[in-house]
Amino acid sequence: MTDEGTRAARPAAAERWASRLDTGSLLYGTIVSAAALAVGAGRGETAFGMDETMIATLVVYWLAHVYTATVRERRPGSGTPLYHLLRHSARAEATILLGGVPAVAMTTALALAGVTLWPTVLSVLATAIV
Repeated sequence: MTDEGTRAARPAAAERWASRLDTGSLLYGTIVSAAALAVGAGRGETAFGMDETMIATLVVYWLAHVYTATVRERRPGSGTPLYHLLRHSARAEATILLGGVPAVAMTTALALAGVTLWPTVLSVLATAIV
């Protein structure tokens, strides 16, 4: 395959990957991270504290979805090992985590830059809305 053929194949691969993403879960991850932002900001935490709250909340919600998907897929008498079901569910529900990445990344970047709490909250909220 030539270099031109490799470059032409990359957009197609990216489009296939993007088409498999669950947009509902992406939106759900954004909403969860914005809700955690509101909780963290309301408690008057630092930007780093909000970051921890957002990550922990996203992970807990993701784990809850992994659990429910695993229970839903497990059939009575099935010989499928539990770890296979868990791995499949974790991958399928990973878009929830991906949906929270922009807000968490913005919070982390602004915290590292030393930006105070409320400008961080407003910037991350704008990121979540857009």
